Formats: sequence, structure tokens, C-alpha cells
Amino acid sequence: MKAFQIISDGSCDLPTDLLLLHEIVIVPFSITFESDKENVLYQNKDMTTDQFYDRVLSSPKDFPYTACPSVQCYLDHFEESYSSHTPILCVCISSKWSGSYNSACRAKEMLLEKHSDAVIEVIDSDANTVCQGLYVLEIARLRDKGLSFETICDLCQVEHGERIIFSVSDLSYLLHGGRIGNLAATIARIFPINPLIIAKHGEIYSGGIALKRRRAMLSIIQKVNEHFLKHHLKKEEYVFSVGYCYNRDEGEMFQKEVEKKVGVKTILSQIGMTIAVHTGPEALGVAFIRKFDAPYVRE
Repeated sequence: MKAFQIISDGSCDLPTDLLLLHEIVIVPFSITFESDKENVLYQNKDMTTDQFYDRVLSSPKDFPYTACPSVQCYLDHFEESYSSHTPILCVCISSKWSGSYNSACRAKEMLLEKHSDAVIEVIDSDANTVCQGLYVLEIARLRDKGLSFETICDLCQVEHGERIIFSVSDLSYLLHGGRIGNLAATIARIFPINPLIIAKHGEIYSGGIALKRRRAMLSIIQKVNEHFLKHHLKKEEYVFSVGYCYNRDEGEMFQKEVEKKVGVKTILSQIGMTIAVHTGPEALGVAFIRKFDAPYVRE
């Protein structure tokens, strides 16, 4: 029997083979489109990620929306784990981006009201997409290494220096989702630029601009290397992921370049619909997070 069950929401964007390998349960987000708001689709149940991108690319003005998992959806998954007497560690997308964490916390309260002996913890990862995926994988690694539920919960409370450095080709999705202002989006529409964006602590910040897609890729790699030099960090104490949207060939090419020029091994993950509704279908980037059992370093 597993020491404890790892549950995460659909933002974590881990490849299916890793979810199966580590027996990670995913609670899905739902999605609707502006042209058909009554038709609620559940992530990877009613619509696959590839089907989502096909629709977005074929109808770019038909903006998608997501909704976080309901309290009942979380409770159903928690009840299933409780029925097998398995402790639960649930990891959610940053509460600054979504209500998923609040739903999970309410479901936890409801579970404990019914079953006072349940062992459950809900964690705000302060991350999203492939960075959240790395967070979840670190928990799985330490669980499989034999660390206790309590020890891992304590390690989750420590800052892990998580970052995503990425680029998008179209700011209209970030504008539509309220993540940037009108001025930035207007400038991007006038000039053919690829904005660089840094996500940390659940917030997004400008990382500059690149005039071409190729230049944006090189700038992402440069910024990753600069981050480790500036803060005197050891890359071997971190885990890395490359995230792409619909173009797997581009993702694989970028992954090879990152591994060569940054000098690390990476996981290749497809950015799912939960985050792509904000970034659009051409986001590409690098995420990293300090290993949970590495020495703490303030950045």
C-alpha cells in the first residue's frame, strides 16, 4: 500500500506516464468556450489537450474559459482515498491564480467532519502548470524514498525557489484573462514582439522582449543561466522542465537546446488547457524548482 496518496489539480500538466508511474490522482478543471458557454467540458474526459489546441487554433476569436474543480469533485476523490485508509496530500495551483485551493480546503473540512480520523493535508503550491508538476514530482520522489507524510508536509512549507521563464507569441490571451494591462497588449499587437515573462510566487513579471521566436528561445536559456549565476545556485540541486503547447516538435527541439546550453536534464511536458486559456497556444518555456531535500537558499 502507498504511504500516502498524492492528489493534484489539472494545472500540474504532468505527462500521463509519470502520473501512472507515481500513482498521482488528478482532479480536473472544466472548460467552456465563448461561443457555447452552456457546454461544460471536463479536462481529458470530454476534451483532450490536443483537441483543445485544435479548436483554439481553428477559432482564435472563440476564447476559452476554465473553472476550478468543485468542492464536491475534490470530496469524491478524498473519500475514495479515505475508504482505503490512505493518508492524502493534495497539491493545488497557486491560490493567486485559481480557487482550486479553496475548493480543496473546503472538501478537506467536509471530509474531517464525516471522518475525524482522516489524515489529509492540502498544499498551496504557489506555482502552476509544469512548475507545479515539478513540485508534485518532488513529493512523489521523497515518498518513494521513504520519507514520512509529516516530514514531507513540513518540507512543502519551505520556499523552493520555483520559477517559470517563458515566452508567448500573442498577448491577447493574457489580456483577456486579466493578467496584463491594455497598454502592453496594444504595444504587442503593433510591434511583432515575443514578450518574455517570469512567473514566481504565483505572480507574473515582465522579463523583457524578443523580436523573433528564435531570439525568445535563446533569451529564455540566457535568463535561466543568469539566474543561477546571480544567486550562486547549484543546478544539480534543482529539477527542470520544458513546457510547450501544441507544437511538440518545437518543444523537443527546445528541450535539447536547454539541456545542452544549461547543462541539465529536463522533463518535457505539454502545457494543458488550464493555463493555455491565459497564455494562448504558443507558450514555450523552462521551469525549475529546488529539490525538497536540498539545502535551503534564500534567493
